[in-house]
Amino acid sequence: MNTVCMQSSARPLQFGTQQASRCAEVFTSAEQRPSTLEEYAVFWRAQTLRQAGHNEEGIAELAALRKKFPDSVLSDLAVQSYAEASIAQGNAQNAAAILDAYPRSSQKSVLLLLRAQAREKTGSTIAAAKDLRRTVLWISAQ
Repeated sequence: MNTVCMQSSARPLQFGTQQASRCAEVFTSAEQRPSTLEEYAVFWRAQTLRQAGHNEEGIAELAALRKKFPDSVLSDLAVQSYAEASIAQGNAQNAAAILDAYPRSSQKSVLLLLRAQAREKTGSTIAAAKDLRRTVLWISAQ
């Protein structure tokens, strides 16, 4: 696996479209080789696609990751990235749906906050307020 791609993807604002395209190729190649790293390759390919401005493709990769690896250690990050990309594309309803379907959304402050944002954008202000309240309570309990 190309370490430049791994390092660049971890800092998504620090590389350009050309490098993102090359990294997407590296991760696509890694996905073709079955291994314990396959789920990581799918996740990081989705991230590099998003960074390169291909949100729809990135969302599709994240959906595939969730379907193929439902118990992945990357599940929280994949759901977060999926919701962020959906909101960025103006599809807050899709973001709210994925966050509602993910059982750990209520246990992670970042996911609660994203769900509140998505719900607010869809006009569900009472549900958004409840999520914001849960977020504040969760953070203050830490």
